[in-house]
Amino acid sequence: MTTPHNPHFTTQIVHADRLGGAEHGAIHQPVHTSVQYGFDKVEDLIAVFQGTAKGGFNYARQGTPTTAALEAKLTQMEQGQGAIVFSTGMAGICAIFLTLLKAGDHLVASKFVFGNTNSVFGTLADLGIEVTTVDVTDAAQVAAAVRPHTRMVFVETIANPGTQMPDLEGIGGEERPGVVHRLDKETSGLILLAKNERAHRWLQDQFRLRKVDKTYLALVDGKPPTPIGRVEAHIGRDPKDRKRMAIVSGKKGREAISEYKTLEEFDKHTLLEFHPLTGRTHQIRLHCAFLKCPIVGDRVYGRKNPSVEIGRHFLHAYRLNVVLPNEKEARHFEAPLPDELDSVLENLRSEK
Repeated sequence: MTTPHNPHFTTQIVHADRLGGAEHGAIHQPVHTSVQYGFDKVEDLIAVFQGTAKGGFNYARQGTPTTAALEAKLTQMEQGQGAIVFSTGMAGICAIFLTLLKAGDHLVASKFVFGNTNSVFGTLADLGIEVTTVDVTDAAQVAAAVRPHTRMVFVETIANPGTQMPDLEGIGGEERPGVVHRLDKETSGLILLAKNERAHRWLQDQFRLRKVDKTYLALVDGKPPTPIGRVEAHIGRDPKDRKRMAIVSGKKGREAISEYKTLEEFDKHTLLEFHPLTGRTHQIRLHCAFLKCPIVGDRVYGRKNPSVEIGRHFLHAYRLNVVLPNEKEARHFEAPLPDELDSVLENLRSEK
């Protein structure tokens, strides 16, 4: 069975197990009741314990194929990078706090929380982590509580026992008001902003449902294997460097699809037009590197020393086709190349 294109939520969940590979011919993952797991060699067991083996289980307390299948399905449902299943909610909350916070950090938290969560706040204070509680139904109160050393905003939804609902959209909007989508730090070009909350939701839905046609221009080192092509390579966190992304297996990453075509060829470079059909972090940069033609100036996924004189990577969000609120036909928006990128192309053309 082929992978359906642009599946809706229910279809994604139905097919989630199949995407992980059939086990003994079963389409859906079986439930494993074993507590212990056998190995042909003691070295294999040691590798699982030390985390150097890919996959494998040693004892149910550390994980089972069943919990792993649940984590994979949750990741698919939430379109995330990964998931970890805990035996209790408090175990999950404590793991998040103790992993992401350290002495000297500041936490902004909801004052509407479960009693045991409130007790954990006291433990965090003993560890040197300052906690400020606010009414999270009011995004302005959250914004006012944020300090330079604030590392996290924590809420529980729906709150227990008062059933208060935090203003999640408002809290997120305080950080990026009106911003519908993002560009990488060095990527130039079009970015979409919403003037009100209704428009913000509408436009984000257009991106989420893949109804926005995006066009990027990229100058790459070398050339792709074919003048026109399509890349389907899953993207996830780089296991060796969590600050980077990487091409990973389907079980560990999220689906990422890009289409490209050659616009202009030079002696040692190629100008490509990219159409990302999904919106993964660093998608075009990674797909270019996957094709063995990294983007010029990309010191993370390409050459450490750029092949041309440039102070950034050569990636530009050139065109957006999107249906705006209360309209039926798509609008077309374009942003010309900035002078610094245009001059690079002119220099390459003069060398032909």
